[in-house]
Amino acid sequence: MARLLILGGTAEAAELSARLAGDDRLETVTSLAGLTRMPAAMGGRVRRGGFGGPDGLAAFLKDERYDALIDATHPFAARIAAHAAEAAEIAGVPRVKLVRPPFQRTEGDRFVPVPDMQAAAAALPQGARVFLAAGRREIAAFAARPDLWCLVRMIEPPAAGERLRMLDEACQVMIALWTLERASFEGAHYQLREAYHEPKPIQRPHPPLVIGGSGEKVTLRIVAKYANEWNFNGRTANAEEFVRKSRILDDHCAAVGRDPSEIGRSVQFGAGPSAAESVELGRRFAEAGATHLIYSCPQPFSAEGARWLWDEVVGPLKA
Repeated sequence: MARLLILGGTAEAAELSARLAGDDRLETVTSLAGLTRMPAAMGGRVRRGGFGGPDGLAAFLKDERYDALIDATHPFAARIAAHAAEAAEIAGVPRVKLVRPPFQRTEGDRFVPVPDMQAAAAALPQGARVFLAAGRREIAAFAARPDLWCLVRMIEPPAAGERLRMLDEACQVMIALWTLERASFEGAHYQLREAYHEPKPIQRPHPPLVIGGSGEKVTLRIVAKYANEWNFNGRTANAEEFVRKSRILDDHCAAVGRDPSEIGRSVQFGAGPSAAESVELGRRFAEAGATHLIYSCPQPFSAEGARWLWDEVVGPLKA
């Protein structure tokens, strides 16, 4: 019985595994990277997780005595495809690569050829509205363009832990693009290779980075590492909780070797129900160490509401 390893994660891989599952001459195993928590149903056996690069995949093919490798990964998974080709050559195993038909141009189409995602982001006009369907690993270059409005197509939202790891990497990517002439970064979610971001921001060393959140183990540590300002949700917690979280942030600053005074502390809450209560709430947070107070205007939003907030709340607080 021949053993086949399918590198999957696509509809083509699922269809292929289902077709081969009924063939008694074959033992089929589909390997998934594990990025999707609820993948499509597969025929045959399924394994999850990476291999550790081309050498790891080659060792797996040899140790498990596979007779052939089928690469049915996504067209954007260029690195995985390269690893598969190298591993198959090292292991001496035949490899088949499933290739999707390319887009066919039709009359009226407007294609702009670019070599990579960094160039695609750079080619977009100022303030463009962008629909991204390239996968979440490819959005770092677009995240560095704050003028863009982006809608990202994903199979499923990232899990909380993964979102925080993405946030950590995204902070590094943005700071690198803002401050370096050419930025390179190799992360689990984002990769840059000699990427450029021009013109550079006016602020030095870079625009203030504001991070909101109160997760004590991970989020506040990310704040300590990268943020110029921490934003606290005053709608759902009081000044005493702000003080407690602020002390935890100070501890994270000490752990990463950063002066806590470098990080501003802002609090965001709604105005009302009365001006006196809004003023008193702001004063409590200011006494607790808040450096910025952010009030949302009363709803429905109006010019009159903004004037009321300025005259009746901001005025007394500044006095």
